[in-house]
Amino acid sequence: MRFLLIISMLFTFTACERISTGHVGIRTTFSGNVEPQELGTGFHQTLIGDVRTYVANEITWKLDDLHPQTKDRSSLNDLDISYNYSINPSKIGDLVVKYKGRDFYDRDNREYYPLAYYVENVVKTATTDVFSKYDALDANQNREKIRDEIKTQAESMFKEDGLADSVDIHQIFIKNLQLSQAIMDSANAVIISQNVLKSKEYEVQTAKKEAERVTLLSANKANLDYIRANALDKIADGVKEGRVKTVLLPYDFRGLINVND
Repeated sequence: MRFLLIISMLFTFTACERISTGHVGIRTTFSGNVEPQELGTGFHQTLIGDVRTYVANEITWKLDDLHPQTKDRSSLNDLDISYNYSINPSKIGDLVVKYKGRDFYDRDNREYYPLAYYVENVVKTATTDVFSKYDALDANQNREKIRDEIKTQAESMFKEDGLADSVDIHQIFIKNLQLSQAIMDSANAVIISQNVLKSKEYEVQTAKKEAERVTLLSANKANLDYIRANALDKIADGVKEGRVKTVLLPYDFRGLINVND
């Protein structure tokens, strides 16, 4: 009797599925039908049907090697993004039934990510829509704005599907954004042309300033010669009239002063 009891207990525990914190259980019958009522933490028998473990916490998902087309009809060479989302634990059962086949099964941890493929498609569509509003060269400098717009667009799509209270996307991360080589070559050519133009403009401005400087110096020299000539005339008049007895001449003076007694 004791032996049969032990065997019965072992059989009972081995025919159970343990649901841990942060997860819910969803029972599937032998016929493959899903029972929409979520199972809480603890052990649940699997003698009749199967119990699958679904993640009820926040989930991180990656989308790599995307190539959305920009406003100027240039496809990005590479775009890698990731996002965090979660499903309302009390809605998982109904959503698994409604969106059958949209869950992802993690074989390593033996658990399901509810609606993983549905959310992925929504985020992909939102990403395509948002990037189509930006020229390729504006994409990099607007990464934060694009990220926020993707999130807003995804939330709007959830709402349209009646899932505003069921699916929550928390954050979008743009991990890598590479423009096409053609766009990069074109941008570099523009930068080189702009630098050459700036260099030419600088040369023109320098030449203009130099011409103004020469003109100013020439004007100053003419004024100085006039002032000197005028001063000599006044000195000569002063000597002639007897008002000036002594005259100091510069060492390089080469003029003539005509003084009549």
